[in-house]
Amino acid sequence: MADIRLLALVCGVVLGAAPVAVGAAFDANDPGATPQPLPAARYPGSEPGPGTLPDRGPDPGPDPGPTEAPEPKPAIGDAEAAPASQHPPSAPPPLPIGGAASAVDAWRQGPRHRIAVMPRYVHRLSGPGLAVTPSSGFGIAGTIEIAYLRAVAGLEAALGIDFSYDRFASGEVASVAFDSMPKTFRVTSETSFVLVHTASARVGRMRPYLSVGAGVGIGYFDSAAPELNPGTANDAHALGRVSAGLDMTMARVWSASIRADYTAVRGISSLVTSTGDRLALFGDLFGLGAGLAYRF
Repeated sequence: MADIRLLALVCGVVLGAAPVAVGAAFDANDPGATPQPLPAARYPGSEPGPGTLPDRGPDPGPDPGPTEAPEPKPAIGDAEAAPASQHPPSAPPPLPIGGAASAVDAWRQGPRHRIAVMPRYVHRLSGPGLAVTPSSGFGIAGTIEIAYLRAVAGLEAALGIDFSYDRFASGEVASVAFDSMPKTFRVTSETSFVLVHTASARVGRMRPYLSVGAGVGIGYFDSAAPELNPGTANDAHALGRVSAGLDMTMARVWSASIRADYTAVRGISSLVTSTGDRLALFGDLFGLGAGLAYRF
């Protein structure tokens, strides 16, 4: 039996085919044994001959199934996404009620100068000044001030100058001429300059204020009436003024303003007529005006 195996191997080499079992090989000592195929010899470039089995190589094992594509890795230099936080972001600190802190800071750093101009109605109060009519007139008033102190809750203190010009006029019949034209009017005027101190409070868009001051006034009188001859007089006197008003903001620097004031006139001189009468020409005043205020 060994001679048969050797003969089969030699024949395979000579014919150039991969030797496999040619027939069945039996063990001489075991006639009932199962036939065993001879292993195929592997030679480079050799082709399987007729009746031979191709060499399948080692058993690959069970089919692993479809494989998943590997997850792409970020390129070198690319920023990796930061992992999401496991905890929710903390809430921002609570703001002051109504934004009071920021509002107060903005107000404190805002414009400190104020200019107000307003036309007004003026009335001469009962007293020595009513010795000569008329008692009602019109004028214009203005204020220039600067805030020197700002406290909490919108409180403000300011210093300024208050000025006004008020005119009282009425018609009259004259018996004299001026520049060849008959005089037909009587004029009494009051020009004042007052140093004032103002206290105010900011309440939303409103700014109520109170001013107190003292200054000087210059009075002028002119008439063509014979009973008031010489008909002209000038007078300088002291005065005090108290004013109460309200500014209502319309824009960042513009406000509508109303004001009422009382002016006390002291140290006035009297007009001495040609007949020896002494007449008081100037007296206390009450004014009411409305206009605009500008801050810068």
